Amino acid sequence: MIEKLYKAIEDKRLTVNEVSDYYHVNPRTVKRWLSGETKPKLELQYELSELLDENKIDNIRQKLKEENAKTTQEFDNLLKDLRESFYRWGNYSSRNEALEELSKLLLAQIFLIKENKEGFDKFKNCGTSIEVNNNFIELINSTIYKVLGENVITRLFDSHYKITLKNNQNELIREICSAFKKVNWANLNTITRLDLFNEIFGRFLSNSFVEEKEMGQYLTPIEMTRFMVELSLNSLTNKERDTLTHPINCRKFGYILDPSSGAGTFLIEVVHKLLPEVIEKHGKQQAIKWLENLGKYVLFAIDKSKRMIKLTAFNFCLLGLPCNNVFSINSLDIKTNKVILKEKLEGKVRLILTNPPFGAEFNGNELLKYKLFNTWTGRPPKKIESELLFIEKYVDWLVPNGNCVSVVPDSILTNRGLYYDLRRGIHPNIELNAVISFPSETFSAAGTSTKTSVISFVKTDKKLNNTYFGICTNIGYKVITKGSNKVKVATDTADLPDILNEILGHSTVLINGRFVKFDDSFHRWDANYHASLKEKEYKKINSLNESDVLLSDVAELVNERIDPRRVFKEFRYIEISDIQANGLILSKVIPSIDAPSRARKQVRKGDVLASTVRPEQKKIGYILSEIDNNLICTTGLAVLRPKGINPSLLVELLKSDFVTKQLLRNNIGIAYPAIDENCFLEVLLPIKKHQIEKFNSKAKDIIEKRIHLDNIEQSFKKEVNDSLNEWFAENKLV
Repeated sequence: MIEKLYKAIEDKRLTVNEVSDYYHVNPRTVKRWLSGETKPKLELQYELSELLDENKIDNIRQKLKEENAKTTQEFDNLLKDLRESFYRWGNYSSRNEALEELSKLLLAQIFLIKENKEGFDKFKNCGTSIEVNNNFIELINSTIYKVLGENVITRLFDSHYKITLKNNQNELIREICSAFKKVNWANLNTITRLDLFNEIFGRFLSNSFVEEKEMGQYLTPIEMTRFMVELSLNSLTNKERDTLTHPINCRKFGYILDPSSGAGTFLIEVVHKLLPEVIEKHGKQQAIKWLENLGKYVLFAIDKSKRMIKLTAFNFCLLGLPCNNVFSINSLDIKTNKVILKEKLEGKVRLILTNPPFGAEFNGNELLKYKLFNTWTGRPPKKIESELLFIEKYVDWLVPNGNCVSVVPDSILTNRGLYYDLRRGIHPNIELNAVISFPSETFSAAGTSTKTSVISFVKTDKKLNNTYFGICTNIGYKVITKGSNKVKVATDTADLPDILNEILGHSTVLINGRFVKFDDSFHRWDANYHASLKEKEYKKINSLNESDVLLSDVAELVNERIDPRRVFKEFRYIEISDIQANGLILSKVIPSIDAPSRARKQVRKGDVLASTVRPEQKKIGYILSEIDNNLICTTGLAVLRPKGINPSLLVELLKSDFVTKQLLRNNIGIAYPAIDENCFLEVLLPIKKHQIEKFNSKAKDIIEKRIHLDNIEQSFKKEVNDSLNEWFAENKLV
């Protein structure tokens, strides 16, 4: 039977997720069936044979697809209707304020359903009288109180746990009940449906929270969340995983921390991934005990946004998780929150899963406790951005051999200065396991195109393994604009499952990344630098022979600077846009008083100019004509002075795709991607040394003819211009 299942998956007639969805088990369980670690329970044998029936597979797949689509649509409509009803009929200044009330409703409803009690969808005569409305409101508040518990309410909510509905809001109450009646709540009795609801609710939140974005909060897309959780859990040994999934021994595992928890998505996803495994190993009753101990002793959520931490508490309670370690504090304010951040967490965290806020700035006394401020950098800065400080704290919080998987802006991995100081500072204490570059549209539905990556590292002073660098170009969705909104649209394929298999060593051929021996000499940690070329190209670049030619062999990088305002009355100026497609460069005369601040590089005939901005545009050319010494170009151009190679030939070589790929791996930034001009010197040119002289003679001939043609053209233009002036003068039109 398992052989047939393996063959069906291998032939792509079924997927692991479809099988797990059909049986309501974890995908990992299906993989364990396939590997022979375990066997399906006896009661599943008949259903398994039915699933593998050639005549039924398509029908079953279609049924699963239709059920998921229907459930998704129902929940989508419910969330939108509830939010709009609260906003329209309630006393809220924004839709974001209405979200908290919506979350209270969902918490109460799902708890009632899980307790096999009647939910709001069964409530009679909603919005018809004050008595009925009072009963409705009381049911909500009493259920929330029961779910959250007095301790959590006192610590996180005060008196604000109650829903703000009033018994005279007939229209709002009527619309709420009507919206709930349109959903088949029985679907939530299965784990897979709870997963689906979690995904829908997470997407809804990310599209709804506008105000939180101003604080740097971006709710992580579920595709990225699931990948990061899988990556983190797969870092565990079998013994560690057995401890974590044991109903009692999980207490000894250590903390799983998200110090920027948002709505608690990462920690909730850990539960969703492991709960079916716990049920399979220990049974449903013991799984309830596991959830209780997990919430009390393992899961740790922190967020400085009170609204967000309330959503974390709601999400915890939906799964039956106690909120013992859910705190609304600033994770980086060590002085104020010393008891939690230092005494309770430091050196005690086994896993960190997080997407920290970017761009918040810390200064003054707030920085005194950070090594990045007082040890790792030679010149203490006036302020440091939050994303750098978080990385330092991750290392402090982890236990030895603890694992951190975090979203980071690419600046952490590529930039110089303080960013490099951070990398150099933490490197002796960590082993970098993986860096995965994500496409710029990953967070664009939430309103930002910041280029991000996911890093995974272990706290250790041992450097035993190679680092995997991977590039995800298809995260599983595209972002399109509908009206004034940006909307995620699922794609048929995604790179993340393949990338995970490559990291775990399950792929014999690496397509999305490569393993690199990582050491202190690496000035960059980004996947674009280490994995954007093919393996054969890397090998060629790193194993040169005598016939190979580096750009530094045939040209020097010139940086002769001058301020034209202090030297000339006027000068000829070259911008990036003045480089023509044929490699020739134009210039324009401008008064020195109008000189742009970037007009600083002095150039001359024969120089090759190459744009350091957007190298893929191949803005590369050479100066053809003899011009006075007042020729100045923008600092956005690298100036290369050929030695032993014709400038025309050098331009053609630099425009080759092979050179462009080498330059692109050095890109920094997303809104204004650029490269450091020094990287040109390391470029391998696609030519052999003995070929240069051969092409030089041809290139020289071409340049001489171009100069001759240019002289003829200039003479022609002058004669025509003189004739025009003469004609206007004769006709007295001057």
